[in-house]
Amino acid sequence: MAILDAIRSFSGTEVWVIGDIILDIYLYGKVDRISPEAPIPILNHTNTRHALGGAANVAANLKGLGANVSLFSLVGADKESEYLVTMLDLEEINHHLVSELDRPTTSKTRVIAGNHQMIRIDHESTVDIIDESLKAFQSTFTEQLKVLPPQAIVLEDYNKGLLTNELITFLLTKAKELEIPVIVDPKKSNFFSFQGCTLFKPNIKECASQVPFPVSADKTTLDKADKYFREKLNHQTSMITLAEHGIYISDGHSSFIVPTEIRQVADVSGAGDTVTAVATLGVMKALSLMEIAQLSNQAAGHVCSIPGVHAIQLEELIHFYQ
Repeated sequence: MAILDAIRSFSGTEVWVIGDIILDIYLYGKVDRISPEAPIPILNHTNTRHALGGAANVAANLKGLGANVSLFSLVGADKESEYLVTMLDLEEINHHLVSELDRPTTSKTRVIAGNHQMIRIDHESTVDIIDESLKAFQSTFTEQLKVLPPQAIVLEDYNKGLLTNELITFLLTKAKELEIPVIVDPKKSNFFSFQGCTLFKPNIKECASQVPFPVSADKTTLDKADKYFREKLNHQTSMITLAEHGIYISDGHSSFIVPTEIRQVADVSGAGDTVTAVATLGVMKALSLMEIAQLSNQAAGHVCSIPGVHAIQLEELIHFYQ
């Protein structure tokens, strides 16, 4: 399939995203004086913006690429979860959210003066999902599989308590039974829990923390890391994001580094989520390793050139190849 035809065929695909949902809050203002109470700046607040973060941003990127998306996650019973539900509804992203009374919905509040981020305030719990919620989550997931199984599943782990070893095993088992490809964006706590997944997508910093040898953005050490991961995970494809150095991809036989295209960088926030979304659709459409890496790189570079978190749109990807 030609890559442009593959991109156009993204529309209408069924994808499920399962992972930690985050509400991103941006407080904007101006600083023109120092507080008399302490040597700190005073921000005169001008406006507030809310955005989908974490697994919800992956879902937004998939939706922007034309997929029909269902998001499964864990929230608290609070106003932050209400904001998220409202935004997901506006984006027409289906959602199945399990709520826990004693858990705050994960939020990250960034205080910004001009173009300068002054501080970030995280409000979260990293305690594992409770048994009652886990059973409800598994029941909802199983029932939805009977209604309309997806063509791909994304597991987006931010180590906020949803993706425990037990739930990961449950999800991978269900996916294997139905031959559904699983794309994984891991974090350190459950790094080696995703045995048999289709595509495993850590970043280079996460890789370096999980292997007993130095890792840098060169093919020799990345091939070594890939081999180490394969011995533990028995997965199909490794995709390692290398920040400004591009993307490494390997199927255990062939491997490549696709360098980043030089362009003006306005904001790197959310670029990893864009890569996850594009790679997911690339796997679904059986694109080659090189095509998946190149397409993901193009998309990530584009969203980095736009200030703030930007979900990639189908028309933007098509534009690159016309």
